[in-house]
Amino acid sequence: LYKADIQQELPFQDNEFDGIISTAVLTNMETSNVLYKFCRLVKPGGYLVFTNREDIHYQKKFDVTLQQMESEGILKPAYLSPPEPYLPNNQDYAEKIKVLYCAYQLCI
Repeated sequence: LYKADIQQELPFQDNEFDGIISTAVLTNMETSNVLYKFCRLVKPGGYLVFTNREDIHYQKKFDVTLQQMESEGILKPAYLSPPEPYLPNNQDYAEKIKVLYCAYQLCI
């Protein structure tokens, strides 16, 4: 494990990891471009697995970035969940906010 500010340049070599798992982090990102940073770090054939709140996913255009990355041949979807309850026992979220579970495989 390594703790880092992913909004800064990450101190790792290209293709250093077999995969990256990011849970409840992308909600706090300024833009969806962090996905390109993640892909730089993952070996070809490796995986990028993350969760994202559905509302943030569309507001910050993660969907657009992922489609662009697919069309560029950078990654392909391995698993995309339907929207699921986010913090289902929390009165403020319950059924109001949904979460997406996503897994992509790197192609390059």
